[in-house]
Amino acid sequence: MEQSTMAEVGNFVSIDGGSWTSSEAEELDMVQKPQVKTTGRTKKGGTKQLKKCPHCEYTSLKSSNFRKHVLRHSNNKKPFKCSHCDYAARTRHLLRSHTRIHTGEKPFTCKTCDFKTAHSEALKKHMKTHTGEKPYMCDVCGHRTALANCLRRHISTVHSKEPLKCHICGYVAIKASNLESHMKTHTTESSYRCDFEGCSFTATIQRNLQKHQQKVHVKEKPFACDQCAYKTHNKYCLTKHMKTHTGEKPFACDQCDYTSVSLSGLSKHKRKHTGEKIWPCDVCGRKCFSEALLEKHKEQHSGKKGLLVCKECNYRTFESQSMKEHKRVHTGERPYACDQCEYRAALRVTLKKHMRTHSSEKPFKCPHCDYCAKRKDVLKSHFNYKHKGEIIS
Repeated sequence: MEQSTMAEVGNFVSIDGGSWTSSEAEELDMVQKPQVKTTGRTKKGGTKQLKKCPHCEYTSLKSSNFRKHVLRHSNNKKPFKCSHCDYAARTRHLLRSHTRIHTGEKPFTCKTCDFKTAHSEALKKHMKTHTGEKPYMCDVCGHRTALANCLRRHISTVHSKEPLKCHICGYVAIKASNLESHMKTHTTESSYRCDFEGCSFTATIQRNLQKHQQKVHVKEKPFACDQCAYKTHNKYCLTKHMKTHTGEKPFACDQCDYTSVSLSGLSKHKRKHTGEKIWPCDVCGRKCFSEALLEKHKEQHSGKKGLLVCKECNYRTFESQSMKEHKRVHTGERPYACDQCEYRAALRVTLKKHMRTHSSEKPFKCPHCDYCAKRKDVLKSHFNYKHKGEIIS
């Protein structure tokens, strides 16, 4: 049977190699004691005590998984602080993984080639380029890919007009069953039910259910991520959030290399190509790309947000995040590190543009010849040099 070992150091306690606050350690030590007389058989033929959470019905044979779960009940405590930014983590392991963004450390190395990365998941994906493993298959033509994102992109570009595309909103599915589930969002049936105890609210579309839960159950957040401190009131929001850990972005733009974790995110992005601004301000008439941007804009009229002025220059903004990013111009801070070279950037979007230099992808195409570019500004230079005076079709 598994034995729990504890060693106290300052205000923190080490349990089986993990680091926790004293109060958390006390709780973990308590719940690791036999809660139910149930055992499970291990792969080696031994037995382990089944551990039961004292807060809910969760049980586990594996200590590491059990400890992670129990911390979900610890009121979002984040004792581990990043020395480079405002990020805080519940565990030392999560902080160590985050810090690699700043240090550029790449401890995971491919044994076949020179590839190095900061995260084990990225290495697993890379290894498929050597093994030839292609577990993802297109249901339409049989095309196989090594990564789920590549399959989704294949379907959205090659089969965009075939049966796996929704004829109402353009949603593209990998499997027929996924498309069948999606089509229910366009029916008049109330297929979405609020899962909060005692609430009978139903909705025909998921967005209306989300709005209901945000307004009525705003303080209740029973759905928690087991990889970070994120909590939400909605199962769908948790599913969407989990994609930020896996890197899964199934919705691809057909005009550039942008991908999104949600259809709504892709729809908002596409307005940048069309120039469509459907959210007008009822005070000054200004139109915005999204409802969220409109709400931020309205704060300028309400007086809720004061004008922020840079102490080093004349830069002004109402957005604290914009000011934070602007200050890096003066400090020289570059917190975003490339995991394939020594390049560092002040902004996340700048790093994203840089990453294209490591790929063969050239999403920006010239409308007059076969020239393609990795960046929009490079395409513009080409156009001005080769096709000056011509009209863009």
